Amino acid sequence: MTDMRSRITYACENVLIFGVDDSRELLGRHVSTLYAEKKRRRNILKALAQNGRLSYEATARAAGGSLFPARVEAEVIRDESGRVIGRQAIVTRLVVREREREEYSIKH
Repeated sequence: MTDMRSRITYACENVLIFGVDDSRELLGRHVSTLYAEKKRRRNILKALAQNGRLSYEATARAAGGSLFPARVEAEVIRDESGRVIGRQAIVTRLVVREREREEYSIKH
């Protein structure tokens, strides 16, 4: 989860896919540090704000700098009055795509 300044406020233990030993290591970091495609991030946030919910594939960045393909399911978080107060996302590492890329690079 992030606040409206895109700082990570909560991360479950499944964030180990980002190469951290403890989910608390991500708290307070700007979510953009997990995106490899910085320019695309602005468009994603704009579409999320307009639609309230968004599913997409992206290239994510692990803590050590390595990149991996990911599927992201994101939505805005609203308070009781309907005001947007943050965002949340589920990020899934696309292992099959990683294997396909590795096999392609070996062949070429």
